[in-house]
Amino acid sequence: MLTLLTDFLSLLGVLGGALLCWFSYSVLRLRPQLGRWTLATILGVLGVGSVVISGAQFTSVLPNAPDPSWALLWILMWAFITVPWAIFSFQYTGRRLNITRRQIGLLLAPVLLVPLRIAIQLSGVEGVSSTAVFVLGSLSSSYILFLTGASCYVLIQSTLAYDHCSVQQGVSLSVIPVAPLLTWALNDPSFDFPVVAMVGIADIGILFVVGGFAAARYRYHLFTATPAIGTLGEDSLITETDDLMFVVDNKERVATSNRTAAETLDVKQGDMRGSSIKDISGYSLSELSDAETVSLTTTDSTRQYDSQVSTVTDPYANQLGAVISLRDVTDREFRQQQLAVLNRVLRHNIRNRVDVAKSHAEALPDDTNSHRAAIISTVDNIVSLSNQARQIDQYIANGNTIESASIPTVITNTLSTIDTNGLSISTDMPDSAMVTTNRDALVAATESALSNAVDYASSTVSITVTAVEMGYQIEISDDGPGIPAAELDSLDTGVETQLQHTTGLGLWQIKWAVQTIGGNVTFDTESGTTVTLTIPDDTIDK
Repeated sequence: MLTLLTDFLSLLGVLGGALLCWFSYSVLRLRPQLGRWTLATILGVLGVGSVVISGAQFTSVLPNAPDPSWALLWILMWAFITVPWAIFSFQYTGRRLNITRRQIGLLLAPVLLVPLRIAIQLSGVEGVSSTAVFVLGSLSSSYILFLTGASCYVLIQSTLAYDHCSVQQGVSLSVIPVAPLLTWALNDPSFDFPVVAMVGIADIGILFVVGGFAAARYRYHLFTATPAIGTLGEDSLITETDDLMFVVDNKERVATSNRTAAETLDVKQGDMRGSSIKDISGYSLSELSDAETVSLTTTDSTRQYDSQVSTVTDPYANQLGAVISLRDVTDREFRQQQLAVLNRVLRHNIRNRVDVAKSHAEALPDDTNSHRAAIISTVDNIVSLSNQARQIDQYIANGNTIESASIPTVITNTLSTIDTNGLSISTDMPDSAMVTTNRDALVAATESALSNAVDYASSTVSITVTAVEMGYQIEISDDGPGIPAAELDSLDTGVETQLQHTTGLGLWQIKWAVQTIGGNVTFDTESGTTVTLTIPDDTIDK
């Protein structure tokens, strides 16, 4: 009965070895991958060794258990997979891609003590003491145990470090070298196990290797979700840059990011890992790749970023993911937008008003007084437009200059300089609403919003100042016809076109001034016009 059970277990070992040989062949058929050759070597050695040893047990061709030399065959097989396993773990995790022959030789040299020890032990060479055999065995075993343990640690730690990988993936792979190790340890002849137990331990160990590899490849996506993207991606990050940098895998999940990205977006680096880049930035990888600039809400305000996407590949040209770099170009984009709008608005308005002045000047002999008044009014408009452009340029150039300002005082002083034309002006403001900000920009935004309301109101203008979380909110409403949709469209797109442009710089001044101080502006034209300015206080910790 025990003989039948032993033969059955031996056949299981042969079957497990055959499966490992098939797995080795299937890995070799894959396109080039990090660690492909070494993993195939490991599976091949274990597969061939299991078929040979278990087949020998079944046919009695070689010494069988409990013969001591039978256990030594398992030790020899395990020793031969140690160096390939170490190389695989370092390549697969991206820790070291290119390992030279010299380095392989250095790794392999201590392992060669194992067959030397076995040869001495089996040959019974005279003059070699048992102490020497013991020392050789201890040195080689200690080295192999260390190399195997360190490699398993690197593999499991890497899969644990990156959320796009599963730690079960690392554990499943680690079964491949650990199962033969336990087989060797438990099959020591000193335990005096019965034959059936020794054979069972050895063959079940091989079946564990089969299960570990099968789980790693087919359950945990061995070569489609590798820790190498995190390691290689980290190497490509420039940690000291002011750019926001992310490394994403081929499913657009964040594998790692730099400290600047975490601080700018106010998201912990650990919380970013495993999240979609679209959830973090609001843009997919293709959108970031195609866009010239993107808008991101940061801890300070909404900023413009130049997005650059670079593909990360392994030495076999397999795409592992991408590195995303976002450079703050807000000031550059702001200046370009300002110059483009100033150019078009000034050219359009100055040309039209100069044409008016010219036509009236040509008619002076017929009606001198009335045409003179028209010329003066038109020229005054040109001067006002020029002054407004200069004011915009001034507060943008001094964007970093901040000082304390009282919002109620700014509003009151501005109203005193505007001809309200008999309109009903109502205010609801606190006695004190102090902010630390760019005062010139605050004055410019308030002045433009109030002037627009007074110019277009039918009868009433209301002004409300309320405290909000990060500063104050100014709401200016009038009962006029409302700002034309085409003008608001120009503000939204940020571009003045031939067919779509504003009638002056007033609305642009509001937008640019509020943007300069890091605030926000909204327009509601459902009933008249309501302009809402959010003015942040720079003394409040964001």
